[in-house]
Amino acid sequence: MTLSAMTVSESDAFARTRGEIVERELADRARSRVLRECRAALGLLDRVLADLEDARIRERRVVPPAVAAELRHAPVTKRDRSLAAAVATQRPSLDRVQDAVLDAQGRLMTRVSRILGQPDWEMIEAEEMAELEAEGR
Repeated sequence: MTLSAMTVSESDAFARTRGEIVERELADRARSRVLRECRAALGLLDRVLADLEDARIRERRVVPPAVAAELRHAPVTKRDRSLAAAVATQRPSLDRVQDAVLDAQGRLMTRVSRILGQPDWEMIEAEEMAELEAEGR
C-alpha cells in the first residue's frame, strides 16, 4: 500500500507509529550517550585510584599535582560536587580524595544500574529494611 492509497485513519496510525519509533530511537541514543559517559568516568576514576594507591605506597599524604589537575578538569568532577570539593584545595589530602573517588564511583554505578533497570545497592537495602520491619511487627 502506498502512502497515497492510505485512508486518513491509516495515515494517522502510520504517523503515530513512526513518531513512536523516532521517540524510542532518540531515547535509546540518549541512554547510550549517558552510559558511554559513565563508562568513561568510571575508567578515569579507576586510573585515579591506581595513581592514589601508588602515591600511598610511596608514603605521600597529598595527591600528586598531576593527578589532582587531571581530576579537577575531568567532566565527572564538574558534575559531582563532593568530588570537586575534595580536589579544590591546593594540596588535596590523599585520604579525602580517595574517599571522594570511591563515593563518586558508587554514585555512578547506582546511576548505571537505574538506567539499565537493574536493582542497585540502595534499592536492595531499602527492600531488606522493609522486610525486617515487616518481620518485626
